[in-house]
Amino acid sequence: MIKKNFSYPSIFDLTQEDKNWIENTIDNLSLREKCAQLVIPWVLGNFLSEDSAEYRRLERLVKDLKVGGLIFFSGDIMNQAVLTNKMQALADLPLLIASDFERGLGMRLKDGLEFPYAMALAATGNLTLAFKLGKAIAEEARAIGVHQNYAPVADINNNPENPIINIRAFSEDKKIASDFCSAFIKGTTSARVLTTAKHFPGHGNTHIDSHLEIPTIKGNIKSLLQNELVSFTASIKAGVHSIMVGHLGIPGIEKNSKLTATLSQKV
Repeated sequence: MIKKNFSYPSIFDLTQEDKNWIENTIDNLSLREKCAQLVIPWVLGNFLSEDSAEYRRLERLVKDLKVGGLIFFSGDIMNQAVLTNKMQALADLPLLIASDFERGLGMRLKDGLEFPYAMALAATGNLTLAFKLGKAIAEEARAIGVHQNYAPVADINNNPENPIINIRAFSEDKKIASDFCSAFIKGTTSARVLTTAKHFPGHGNTHIDSHLEIPTIKGNIKSLLQNELVSFTASIKAGVHSIMVGHLGIPGIEKNSKLTATLSQKV
């Protein structure tokens, strides 16, 4: 759905030795271990006694199943950092640590700094602020061991009754949303943190929370390319490192009503 002729900047300056290590490491993994590298279970960044069932669960996931990373959802700064360091020490391969820090660490961590919502940022009309915000959040994320921020929200909020995206999106205007997504991505990348544009192919035009039900997004490929996908295309051009797919029904593309965008090959 999105053209492939983009140059793609790398966040890492890899030496040939680095590349050789990566290739050799992957070659020496079993199929099961390769599959496990694609799994990133969620974890709470609260204090965990090493005798607790939750700590033992994490220990099994990291040591025995050899998952690829962890995503932290809530807690506090110190305990998340401590738990991250413990799990990294247990892992055979470095863990990819991720969090939802759309508007700063305070979105997930009770003692973290929380910035304004994306729509408030876009209301300033200042793209430099968007760059600086992405960079500031990334610097704080790296300080506690987070490598990937599941942000920005690239949805175009073209339904004012949207209960889940709403002011998390930069704008109902596709150009404004695209410009601010791009600036945020570039700022984050400048501080060497990975970015994620979400929720593909666009979660803005719905009045349903996809955490509770499956929203239906109207339109075909042509209309999506002209509207919802504009900000995702811009994000890719800006160097976004991943795309998060939304749990969305797209009947204009996927006729099977049982397949959401997350499961549809057509989408």
